Amino acid sequence: MKKHLEFLLKSEVLGKLSHAYIFSGNDKEKKKDTVQKFLQFLFCADKKRPCKKCNACQAVEYGRHPDITVITPGQEGKSKEITVSQIRGLNAKLSLGAWQGPYKVAILEDAHSMNLEAQSALLKLLEEPKGNTVFILLCDHVSLLLHTIQSRAQELSFYVFSPVVLSEIILRENVKDFVKMQRMSLYERFAFAKELADSPERIPEVLSDWISFMRARILEELAKKEFSREKILRMKHFIVLTQEIATVLNQTNAQPRLALEQILISF
Repeated sequence: MKKHLEFLLKSEVLGKLSHAYIFSGNDKEKKKDTVQKFLQFLFCADKKRPCKKCNACQAVEYGRHPDITVITPGQEGKSKEITVSQIRGLNAKLSLGAWQGPYKVAILEDAHSMNLEAQSALLKLLEEPKGNTVFILLCDHVSLLLHTIQSRAQELSFYVFSPVVLSEIILRENVKDFVKMQRMSLYERFAFAKELADSPERIPEVLSDWISFMRARILEELAKKEFSREKILRMKHFIVLTQEIATVLNQTNAQPRLALEQILISF
């Protein structure tokens, strides 16, 4: 995503840097690399930024720059979410002046794991940013963030997908079950949801296979001379919903059966 980095650097040079960015998508390595290069550019004191050799560049690389605060799930013993007290603590830090650089930066890793209270507290910070503060929200699924947060930040998407071949995916047992369910009654689908919920260790793999299958179906549809835009949008909705629920199940104590039922009534 070289264009994203170029956009960020150019924005800073032109004095048009936004106070908040959302880095969305599943390419965690590319997001991490972009954040590091962007911050080295912001804090480097060399004329040819970033030099990657000065104290500021080294501090960014090794995660010890005093003007950068990183918030992650689990810092307060709650491994699955970012809490409101963490955001309040962030507010206190941002109220202080910068130590060494022209900016103060707040990075929220897995920002989609913020509970509602934390998101509401963050929204207040975004509405009234303090000084030259830049927020960077790293998240898998931007739709899990409040719309009011999304509207106050610029989103940059980072996605990576492995090649998918429908003829190969259709042979997976999870996909075979999924295809059969499309002809099942709602009662039968809910019975399947209950059965799968009783084996929670299977859920990540099952949902991943369903997503791969739908992605392959979309590519197959797009290859047609006259494809159905409506059909593609329905399949895209299913993918987004399934990705969101997979994330919620992984990072919260949501009821698996109810979550699976939401997916199974969406197609």
